[in-house]
Amino acid sequence: MESEQHPADAFSPPRVDQHAMGATAIGILSFCMPTLFLCYIPLLAGLLQLAGGVTAVAFGIKGRRKVMRSMGRLNGEGWAITGMIIGVVVVLSGFLITVIGFSGVWD
Repeated sequence: MESEQHPADAFSPPRVDQHAMGATAIGILSFCMPTLFLCYIPLLAGLLQLAGGVTAVAFGIKGRRKVMRSMGRLNGEGWAITGMIIGVVVVLSGFLITVIGFSGVWD
């Protein structure tokens, strides 16, 4: 017994996974937004980057898994990989800014 598919599913183009696209958006935002706090509160900027970077990597992993398991119904593997790469860069820069913030260089 085959699983029944709705006729519209056979002809609909693949959608971009929301987690994959969200990973890239969160990665970019977490890279840009903390720079507003960098001059005033570097420790807060570093912690915001760490949180945003980890979230971007997690969303990228989840989005890529969903795309790989969708059997062609979802697109967005490139978005997910981009989000993961940006997330790793943001985590590294956030760690650096946090360490510098704790050391008191900007005081």
